[in-house]
Amino acid sequence: MTTLSKTIRTGVAAALLLAGVSTGAQAFMGIGGFPTQENHGLTLKGSVVCTGCSLADAYNMKSDNARFYQLSSNQGRMVLKVEGESALWNRLASQQIWVRAESHLLQKLAAKENQAKTIEITGIVSNARTMDVNSVAIIN
Repeated sequence: MTTLSKTIRTGVAAALLLAGVSTGAQAFMGIGGFPTQENHGLTLKGSVVCTGCSLADAYNMKSDNARFYQLSSNQGRMVLKVEGESALWNRLASQQIWVRAESHLLQKLAAKENQAKTIEITGIVSNARTMDVNSVAIIN
């Protein structure tokens, strides 16, 4: 009976150890292939083209070869004309990005008085289609 008890305890301990190791391995890689251990901070510079519109609407309004990203959140969506390209942005799966931010940051982005101004959005890309915004700065 003692041998059976030791065998069961050893088996349970081994199972818990394996469960902990596999969970740690899954947590090391983020969704979309970006390792969560590294900081994928990103600063995006551009201007809001329109609010409540889609990428198709923005491309129809502007005829130049600009690069647009649709930023969507719980408060709506907007299209951003990007100035310059970051290598990380080129790795994103889509031009449609889900943005998570505090409501005052999203309101600052969507404000009509800031629409033609150059803005700088700083955040962390947590997966191929999601950005957690830390700050929004109005350049001019």
